[in-house]
Amino acid sequence: SGGSVNIALAPSNPNTKATYWGQNDALFTVYRFRGTDEAFFVERLNILTASTGLTNAEAVASGTANFESVKLEYTNKSGSTLTALGALDATNGSVSFGFVGDSRPYIPKDGSVDVKIYANIKAKAGRTGTALSTLGSEENFSLDLSSGGDDEFRAVGEGSGTVITGTSTNINNVGRGNDHFVFRTYPEFVQDTLAASEPLGTKDVLKFTIKAHGAAGSKLLFDDNASASLRFEVIASGTTNSDMTARLYDLTTNEQVASQTVSNAQGSSANKRASVTFDSWDKNVEIDAGGQKSFRLELGFTNFVDKSDFLQLILNDGDANVIIRYVDGAKTSEGNTVELGGTSAPANTLGGVFRLLPMNGPIFVKQ
Repeated sequence: SGGSVNIALAPSNPNTKATYWGQNDALFTVYRFRGTDEAFFVERLNILTASTGLTNAEAVASGTANFESVKLEYTNKSGSTLTALGALDATNGSVSFGFVGDSRPYIPKDGSVDVKIYANIKAKAGRTGTALSTLGSEENFSLDLSSGGDDEFRAVGEGSGTVITGTSTNINNVGRGNDHFVFRTYPEFVQDTLAASEPLGTKDVLKFTIKAHGAAGSKLLFDDNASASLRFEVIASGTTNSDMTARLYDLTTNEQVASQTVSNAQGSSANKRASVTFDSWDKNVEIDAGGQKSFRLELGFTNFVDKSDFLQLILNDGDANVIIRYVDGAKTSEGNTVELGGTSAPANTLGGVFRLLPMNGPIFVKQ
């Protein structure tokens, strides 16, 4: 008798993340194919797009509007790494890959091989309309192995000729990959080195860099008071009887770009802690896609007088407040406000999408 094949998500399957218009080779899903008692050649497999919260028809329409092509990467019997390219069908959102001869993915006997699924995402030129809601930004998709039908998968045993199809055991119930978000532009926050000291005088309390990932010609914008915000949570001991002033500076030019009075009247409750929130901007902050800007946050300390009094600022990864609000766009007519945090979807689901958050600043402690 012949062997069997098992397919499951690989340990290296990527977590939910952000991708951007025009990005090539964005890794969406990794499946592990395992052969038992016999080696197998894969001759056909189908890939299907899906999206949490959307109907199948909506996912197909959005997926085909965002994906230029789908690429598979795998190894053949000789161990060579090969690729195959296909486009999603506009009717059902799937693409079928067929393999012959030495181009067939090879599953070794009592061993495994990983098959990687990449997306090439449409650039601006491949989209129609002007509004971001039409163009397709801040949308999420997965690319999954489609099974359950005889014609959706085929593998042939190297010795016995046993045929495994999409209805075979361990093939007909393969799990979905994770959804990944598509943006025109999105930020990556990187904390820069800053030594802690005592909470006295006026000094820098946080340094960080914002990198803009996005389509060529697009920008990440903090230049509209109605639609731009950065909210840093305050973790501190005791109370203060006077306000403090926080200022945000461009680290390169040393220009002040925003300031905020930190009111001593602020209280803390579950998921709504006191904060330093920059929502009124003195200077336009625009970061071109592929570029970056570095900032320093300065705070004037008052009344941290008792030993062990402390203060720390944190850029969180989402709570009941809006943590980050920026404009994803290239010009006024194509602006789109993107949020992280709050209580509405998709902003309240993006905590794991913007990487390297939460960003925990140094702790300033009174000696």
